[in-house]
Amino acid sequence: MVTHLFQRGCPYIETDVVYGVKEPLIVDFVEKPAGVAPTARRSTPPFYVINYDFVLQKSAAKAAAA
Repeated sequence: MVTHLFQRGCPYIETDVVYGVKEPLIVDFVEKPAGVAPTARRSTPPFYVINYDFVLQKSAAKAAAA
């Protein structure tokens, strides 16, 4: 699976040339202060965190068989 999340408020969202920007993929990037990052590594500069749940759907054939 390959996907892309887009930062809410980005000035380039309206000019996306591959038309991949969909409302559910526009998210808030939450700035966190320097310190321990979610990877448990120490980050000297501030960093950003995105919370997003990716949900995969069954294909139509598999859903019909279930």
